[in-house]
Amino acid sequence: MELLEKFTDTLSDAKEMFLDAVSDGREHLCDYFNEETTVTRKTIATICIICGLIGIIYGFLIAPAKKRIQVNVNNNTNDYEED
Repeated sequence: MELLEKFTDTLSDAKEMFLDAVSDGREHLCDYFNEETTVTRKTIATICIICGLIGIIYGFLIAPAKKRIQVNVNNNTNDYEED
């Protein structure tokens, strides 16, 4: 019983720490976009984030092509068509 209580306490502490971190991150992000800075700084940051996300998506799309993954379905026969 004591082990279960420690486990639930640990989980609740982890949940609180995670929610605090998300809240702080959101607060810092809102402060960044609300502060009076030049437009170029915000524009460059936004472009960098968008380019990074596009790069991640593109990387996942071409990853199978880089490894030359080929799936052949031949119903467990050894008959291959010659090219």
